[in-house]
Order: sequence, then C-alpha cells, then structure tokens
Amino acid sequence: MRPEGNAAVLEARRRLAIRMLRAGQPQGVVAKLLNAHRGTLWRWQRAVKQGGATAVSARPHPGARPRLSLEQRAQLAELLTQDPTEHGWPTSLWTGRRVAELVRRYFAVRYHPAHVLRLLRAMGL
Repeated sequence: MRPEGNAAVLEARRRLAIRMLRAGQPQGVVAKLLNAHRGTLWRWQRAVKQGGATAVSARPHPGARPRLSLEQRAQLAELLTQDPTEHGWPTSLWTGRRVAELVRRYFAVRYHPAHVLRLLRAMGL
C-alpha cells in the first residue's frame, strides 16, 4: 500500500532511508522507523546503485494532456460571457450540455457535460 504524502514527502523518505543505510543503520531498524518494507529498501538501494541519487527522485505524473489549450480556455471563458441565446439556445442559462456543445462547435473537442463543469471550476468559473 502506498504511504500518505505528496511526491516531495515520499522522495524525502526514500532519501532518508538511503542515508541511514549508508550510515550503517540495520535494515530492520530503518524499515521500522520509516514504515517501509525491507524489500522496498533493497529496491531503493539497488536503484541508487544503478542510477545514482536521482533514481529515488520524485517523477512527475502528468496525466492526460489537456484537450483545450490555455488559449482555447481563454476563448471559452470569453464565449461564456455572452448570452446563450446568442448561440442559438432558447433560454439564457448555461448548462453543462450547452457548454459541452459550445466546446464541440468552436474547438471540435468532445467533453461529457459533467466533465465540462469540472473544467469550468478549474478555470475559476
């Protein structure tokens, strides 16, 4: 099970383990203090031996590439300042479906209406 903490905290934990082991601390003591499995300590040691100190560095987890660029998001925000009736809807209410359709029309990108709402929150709207 993955321990709690962000990438920087987990990297610091790995680096501390390596320093303790290099200082001669018994593996069992290090494992207990850092709440790590002995096999994990062996893996970290081997990684440092083969790849150097950067082998236990935190690596970015970028996730999926955004479908809309920052420029397109800015254009979307501008479009949303307009009334929905200007885009052909009968009422003046922006809904997730309507925003998803607007994104499809202007940017040729398909979003699920529920995801569009998360996108808008991330944009601060």
